[in-house]
Amino acid sequence: MEGANARVQEAVTKLGSNLDREYLRKMQAVMYRCMAVCCENEHYNMDDTQRCLDKCSGPARKAEQYISSELDRWQQRLQRCSIECNDKVRDKVTPQTSESDIAKYRKEYETCALKCVDTHINLLPDIEKKMKGVLKEASSK
Repeated sequence: MEGANARVQEAVTKLGSNLDREYLRKMQAVMYRCMAVCCENEHYNMDDTQRCLDKCSGPARKAEQYISSELDRWQQRLQRCSIECNDKVRDKVTPQTSESDIAKYRKEYETCALKCVDTHINLLPDIEKKMKGVLKEASSK
């Protein structure tokens, strides 16, 4: 199962890096340039400057929240799948279950959980495509 966890982590890291490189960094660069203009405006009082800074950071902050939300949702789906595997096996175990059956059920769980990992990793390209569409739209505003 450690190998499966490493594959999940690697896939999520790759997706995050792609989104960072293609969208978030550009949005952050725009944000920081905008913030510099806010800070350089000598006619703004403190409240005006803060409102300006908040407005500048809005799109990048929303993009980061969106990415986090989508990845959380994906992770919850993966966890639900794994829990379902666990439930299927637990339903078979009784106080009289032999050690050999427990080993067999453990293998069933691992097979099921690995299938969950494979299925959910295979969802990531479509999720990434969807996220890129949303980020492209957000960064063009």
